[in-house]
Amino acid sequence: MACIANNIPAFRTDRSNFTGRAEWERAQMPGQVYFLLTLVRFAEDKEAALPNVLSRLREPWKYQAYHLQLALLDFVHFIRLSDDTARQDLIVALEALLPGVSPLLASMVFESLEHLGALEDEISQHIATVRAELRDVLTDIVSSDTCGRARSLYVGQFDHPYASAYCEAIQDLGSDGRKRLLTMACKGAESAGMFVAPMFQELVEYDDPSVAHAIERWLELPAIDSFMPKEAIALFVWAHAGLGMPGVPLSPPEEYRGDSTANPLIVLGRLYYWIHHPNVEPEELKTICERAISEFRRPGQLGAASALCMVTQSMAHEDGVRKSVIERFPDLVREICRNALRRSALRGYDDRDSWEHR
Repeated sequence: MACIANNIPAFRTDRSNFTGRAEWERAQMPGQVYFLLTLVRFAEDKEAALPNVLSRLREPWKYQAYHLQLALLDFVHFIRLSDDTARQDLIVALEALLPGVSPLLASMVFESLEHLGALEDEISQHIATVRAELRDVLTDIVSSDTCGRARSLYVGQFDHPYASAYCEAIQDLGSDGRKRLLTMACKGAESAGMFVAPMFQELVEYDDPSVAHAIERWLELPAIDSFMPKEAIALFVWAHAGLGMPGVPLSPPEEYRGDSTANPLIVLGRLYYWIHHPNVEPEELKTICERAISEFRRPGQLGAASALCMVTQSMAHEDGVRKSVIERFPDLVREICRNALRRSALRGYDDRDSWEHR
């Protein structure tokens, strides 16, 4: 790295400090290119780096180091070009990559092409297709097939080359249409995978008892072998909060088991349900939750701290949760943490995460 710095002693991240494009042309080694891209990452004017980037995009892509591939696509995604010829050159280079890149990199290439305005015509045409699909799904009989299609349409906002077409079409549905789509999509989600948690969170925020049938299935304890355990935990908590907000009864209530790792999660689910219930006054809360709280304090309870850690980490990004167990039961949380510090043995619900060592 020192030798690279010596080759460009006056290097800065603005155009005035490039002594010319020769500096970029001299940087032929992958490490040098990566270093220079890092230096200009947050610069407003990146166009001086473009010739070197274009040469790297045009070379055989499969021979580029993976971290350099990511850096090049990241650079392209954020560059602002004033020269239309340069923009067109970049579009051509990116389109040439598509047949040979992995699905992950292909999505980054499509995002960059959209950023450069290369997909405007295709997106415009695709909006009509998405709107027709939405009309068909939302007016059809609710079934496993239509719910699966609803989920695919929702996911299209995040995981489709023409994602903005899906965003625009779904945004135009209005509140009732969007709620119906979300209800069907939540029913069509087979497991706690990608994009399920934000979809579920948005449905819960309607605070509507009529969507309870799409929420209740997630009241069950998360599968221990879940592919995305944090997503599964988040859905479990959101299901309880989502039924609590409109005051929908928990049916059937989850009974406590002789399991010191599963019971704490059941307790936390119950607490999230009651702290979101509209008809429970703060002074009533501890009385209503007394049985649940006593489970945390049961002798031999080794999983309380682990469950609390899992839930708080899984819900850290969920700003829509109106109330938190930590805020409503601070004394209980402090007690759980103190007990965890005093004990040498703790158990986690999911052994893959080794919660007992945290």
